Amino acid sequence: MADRQLQKYGRTPIASARAGEMVKIVGWVRASGSAFTAPLTGESCVWYVTRVEPYQPWYAAGPPVIEVRSQDFLVDDDSGSAVVRMDHAEVRLAGMSDAWQREASSADDTYVAMTSLIRAFLEARGVPIRYQPETMFQSLLFGVRPPNELRAYYREDVLREGTRVAVLGRAWQEPDPTAAPINLREPAFRLVLGEASHGVIVSTETDAF
Repeated sequence: MADRQLQKYGRTPIASARAGEMVKIVGWVRASGSAFTAPLTGESCVWYVTRVEPYQPWYAAGPPVIEVRSQDFLVDDDSGSAVVRMDHAEVRLAGMSDAWQREASSADDTYVAMTSLIRAFLEARGVPIRYQPETMFQSLLFGVRPPNELRAYYREDVLREGTRVAVLGRAWQEPDPTAAPINLREPAFRLVLGEASHGVIVSTETDAF
């Protein structure tokens, strides 16, 4: 899918970005702290969104259960590094619009493992599990439904360290706590994108670069 918003901007080397300008930088993700683990796929990442839609009868239907977790990270290109603030980020990953997965209906090892993870994810968030057989009333009203229809749908998207990304946002500078002062007196500064008042777009879509 074309990322037209990012297509409007040419790539700006990190070292050439000026404070106050809207810029697009392209580089590789580097974690700013310890990466964390996505709950379903077990992927080590700096950002994830987990979405689970458990089976729910019509009288107890509700929205999907969604969890997003992120950390600020750095983007490195050949000219330097920039900090990307994620509190107000819009993340557009390749494949995010693909179809959700459904729990397998066969009791193989993969099915058991994923069901256990989904069950733990839902229970930790207080969502009731409704895998039990339907009542006689439900069966008479709706017919006996195959096991597939009683399974959860789910999707998990992650942003891993080392992934190439395009980031669009307003450039800002802040003192760099990791760098030595210039001439032992003046603080070194670093580029920041994604300050709260502006937000940022992070994309891995092919057309974003």
